[in-house]
Amino acid sequence: MEKKTIFLISTIFLLALALRLYQLDDESLWTDEAFSVHHASEDLPQLLADVSLTEAVPPGYYIFLHFWIKAFGNSGFSVRLPSVIFSLLSLVVLFFLSQKWKKDLYIAVLSILFFATSMLQILYAQEARIYSLFTLLFLSALYFLAEIKDHPSASKFYVGYALSMLLALFTNYLALPLIFGFTLILLWLHFTAWKRWIWSNFLVLLCFLPLLPVLKFQFISLNYGLAQSLINKSMPAFLANMGLFVYTLPLLMLFALTLLILRHKEKMSIFWQRFSQADLLFFYLLLVWASFYIYLSFKPLTLLGISFIRSPLTHSYFLIRHSFFLAPVLYLLVAWRIQKIKIAWLRILSIAIVLITTATALSAYYSLSTKAEWQEVGEFIAHYSDSPLVLLDKGGMSNEFLARYYIKSQVLVKLTWSERKRESSQIDEEQLFKMLQQRPDFWLILAKNPKTGDYYRDLLDAYFHRDLSQEFNEIKVYHYARYIEGFEYQ
Repeated sequence: MEKKTIFLISTIFLLALALRLYQLDDESLWTDEAFSVHHASEDLPQLLADVSLTEAVPPGYYIFLHFWIKAFGNSGFSVRLPSVIFSLLSLVVLFFLSQKWKKDLYIAVLSILFFATSMLQILYAQEARIYSLFTLLFLSALYFLAEIKDHPSASKFYVGYALSMLLALFTNYLALPLIFGFTLILLWLHFTAWKRWIWSNFLVLLCFLPLLPVLKFQFISLNYGLAQSLINKSMPAFLANMGLFVYTLPLLMLFALTLLILRHKEKMSIFWQRFSQADLLFFYLLLVWASFYIYLSFKPLTLLGISFIRSPLTHSYFLIRHSFFLAPVLYLLVAWRIQKIKIAWLRILSIAIVLITTATALSAYYSLSTKAEWQEVGEFIAHYSDSPLVLLDKGGMSNEFLARYYIKSQVLVKLTWSERKRESSQIDEEQLFKMLQQRPDFWLILAKNPKTGDYYRDLLDAYFHRDLSQEFNEIKVYHYARYIEGFEYQ
């Protein structure tokens, strides 16, 4: 490899590092990250129990994060840093996978450039969640799959594939259908060493067996009431009624498309050949994608009154993040198609369109607030109180985790809470007022609870003096200095 090429690849790697570290801990942890940090901070038995209760994924990532926190602490920067590392390693694997596929340095460099600057890759590289790790494991398994195709008798590649898939299975249950997907790829490629392939996957699934009780328990507990929750988030009822299976939709659609291609292999080969020569058609499709992507970076998507994407792509949206691991393959395909454009200026313009689009999306991601400002709330309260009494009216368990993480309070009183998933309870008012009469001051935090709204603020305003009010993104904070003279709860 020439020195100029090594310099170019190193520059792309450093660019990827800089973009992922930039503003890494500027915004507070958000809902799902709160669960990650809370569970990872527990002892291992409690961690395993709580992940089974609240998450829809295996405990592998949380166990890793548990030991990471023990070694490096639980600051926002620290807990997000592993995802940065996983993303950078994914870039390296994608480079070797690109070279393995086409043995073309141009395609490999272009692929990692798209990966390095992708807003979605940077977004999930800056989250303390499973997605960056699962992407790395998926790409690793795909790389070893390519090696198995070229070297069907080389045991080391089967071992590499099996380890990647096993770790993927302990990270995300979506690794299970990936085994089926990889088998479809080998069918397409006329693979012959099926005995080794079957044994590799059999051993992987055998090691996965201890997780089956956890999977069953999670499905039963989490699927309860999920449909209504999804409908409340503006998902169409016919999709919401699928429950947890709704998260597999992107992957199932891809598999259906793959089966269709296999069924009509000759016709699809002719179509693919024609498409690979239709430079202007590809260019127009690229323009359509760019317009659509930029729009979704700033706006949600609603058609005919149906909310298909309820928040911009710069927010963590559940369907996007569960199919996110497939994106690097798309970068590879786009790089390959751009490389085939015969007209030099059209090829350069196509690259420019991709980079301008991702730069625009990145500007939206870096400049727009996408998370509730719990860190700012903690700093605001700490400015006025050393050991405050905090009343928290919350929407969901995560807000309690976030309040305890950011607010240094000796007493945190939950006004509402969940005894069972999606079933809330409220504090007894008489008990609350008796507690407050013994305090010279206290704080009220309203954290996006649609069931109670401003009820507690209005209730306390009738009996206590409110001397401070501040609104943050998705959070309202009020300070009450003393109760009104002559106050007595009736």
